[in-house]
Amino acid sequence: MGVLRPAWSCLLAFVLAAVVVLSLGRPAGSGAAPASDGPLSPVANGSSTTWAKTGANSLWEAVREPACTAADTSNAYTSTPDAPFTVRLAPSGEHVGKRISRIEVVLCYKAGSQTGALFAPIIRVDGAQQVGQAETATATACTELAQTIDLQVPVVRSAATKIEVGALKLPDTGTAWTVRICSIRATIYYEDDAPPAPPLPKVSISAAGAIPATPSGMCSLITRLAGPSTGPALSLPPASLTPAFWVRPLPMPASPCPTRRPPGPVTSPRDRL
Repeated sequence: MGVLRPAWSCLLAFVLAAVVVLSLGRPAGSGAAPASDGPLSPVANGSSTTWAKTGANSLWEAVREPACTAADTSNAYTSTPDAPFTVRLAPSGEHVGKRISRIEVVLCYKAGSQTGALFAPIIRVDGAQQVGQAETATATACTELAQTIDLQVPVVRSAATKIEVGALKLPDTGTAWTVRICSIRATIYYEDDAPPAPPLPKVSISAAGAIPATPSGMCSLITRLAGPSTGPALSLPPASLTPAFWVRPLPMPASPCPTRRPPGPVTSPRDRL
C-alpha cells in the first residue's frame, strides 16, 4: 500500500488551494445579465434634423412607434448623401453614474421608389458620434434590422448626458436613392459593476521539472491545509484495488514549502524529512 509522505501532503494541499482560488476567483455577479435601459422610443428631435418627414408633425413623432409595422405610413426620409438625422432618448434615472458601454439601435426601414439606397445607424453620446455598419435598403415594406455599436470610450452617464440615435444616409454608387426610416428603438447597455477577480498566483515548472520557491503567505496556507508533518500519513489504495485508469504518482521533487519538524530530538532518518 502506497503511503503519502509529508512532502506529498504539502504538494497536494498546494494543488487543492489553487483549485479553490480558481473556483472562487470569478466575480459573484458575472453570470447576471448586464444592466440596461430599453427598448426606448424617441421623445424629441436630436441635434440633426436634415431629413424630411411624412405623416407626422416632427421627425421624432414620425419614428416613435414602439414596433415595426409593414404598413407604417409615417417616416423620415432622404436621398441626400452624408445627411444624418437623430432623435433624443430619455433613459430612466436608475443607472445614473454607470458607464455606458454600447447601444443597440433597431431601425424599421424601407426603400423609396427604387431599392439600393445605402445607410447606417448612428449614435451620439454628448455629441460624440459613432457610425454603425452600412446597410442596403432592399425592402419595399417597413422591415426591421438591429445593430449594436460599442462606444470607443465608455462614458459615465450623468443626469445631463445627452443620448441620441438615428441614421446616416451614405453615398450611393452613381445615383442618390431614397431610404425611409419608419421607426427607431434603442437599448442602452452599461458596464458590469462587479469588481475584477484577484490575480491568481503564478506557478511555473522549470525545464528540469523543479517547482520554484513558493511565496511565504501561500506556504503558510498550504502548511495549515496539509497539517503537521507528524500526523498520520495519507494512504493510497493498494495496486490490486485500483481501477485500470488510476494513475499512480511518480517520484516528485522536494516540497515547495519548508517542512516543520516536531519538537524534540530526531530519532530516526524518517524524522529528517
